[in-house]
Amino acid sequence: MAEAGLLGADPKADTHQLVELYVHRRLTTREVAAELGISKGQVIQALTAAGIPRRPRSVRRPRGARAAVTDTALAEVYHRQGMTIAEAATHFGVSDEYVRRRVAEAGLTRRPGTFAPRSAWSPDVLQAQAGKLYEMGMTMREVGARLGVSTTTVSMVLHAAKVPVRPGGGTRPEAQGPPRTLISDLYADPEIVAALRRHQVEVPNEAEWDVTGPFQTYLPLPVPATLLRELYDDIGLSIHHIALLIGLGDMATRNRLIQAGVPLRPSRGRCPWNRRRYPGCEDGGRARNPAGHSVPLPAP
Repeated sequence: MAEAGLLGADPKADTHQLVELYVHRRLTTREVAAELGISKGQVIQALTAAGIPRRPRSVRRPRGARAAVTDTALAEVYHRQGMTIAEAATHFGVSDEYVRRRVAEAGLTRRPGTFAPRSAWSPDVLQAQAGKLYEMGMTMREVGARLGVSTTTVSMVLHAAKVPVRPGGGTRPEAQGPPRTLISDLYADPEIVAALRRHQVEVPNEAEWDVTGPFQTYLPLPVPATLLRELYDDIGLSIHHIALLIGLGDMATRNRLIQAGVPLRPSRGRCPWNRRRYPGCEDGGRARNPAGHSVPLPAP
């Protein structure tokens, strides 16, 4: 009945209090009931009516020093005060590994611990060099080999520099199509823009957009699970696409998807959104007609 919206909200169980006690402080339903002065059954009913999922019995509340490492406290020391993982661990009196796990669980942007460059190139120079070589006709793999970085890094810096990328990224026939700028295509999709605006995510124009720094995102954290499901399941974006739009790293976005209970697709092949963006490429021998329906491709 609560799930169907047939039961009204309990005035003694405010949703904000439930989130603070049950989600952030991770109290049990019995402990929440004692705090609010109501029965355990009323707490369970109120959680259901508020759409707050119940924790499995196997999930235990952190004890001792770990109990202080809440999402709010972690965001304060790690994001706002800029403590390193080691400093935050000392602050809370827990291990470095526990802080790393909680940072991932909270969906916070991971900063490079030492701020040391990952290659011999500075970011600006790497973007310029990769863009120049790629526009000369090299594949991403060839650019990576020339600059001593991975193909994934080349892809990331090209997108960060807003370099138009060939559809296949290589020498396959479909790669000979006109190059496209990923961030332009993302913000040109009305479904994506509508989803972002519904969740109060900043929607900059192409000139203003930039890859976010370690202390910046395009929306308040943690990322809403409903937004992730809409972008990943309904629209079919990849993890990297979502990361660019919300301003998190790829790994933090992936961890937040898992935390939100969103099943991940196999990593092989293009994501659904890219298959629509490049019809006929790597779509299992099928393309889409103008109405968006899948149709067989002619035999080669």
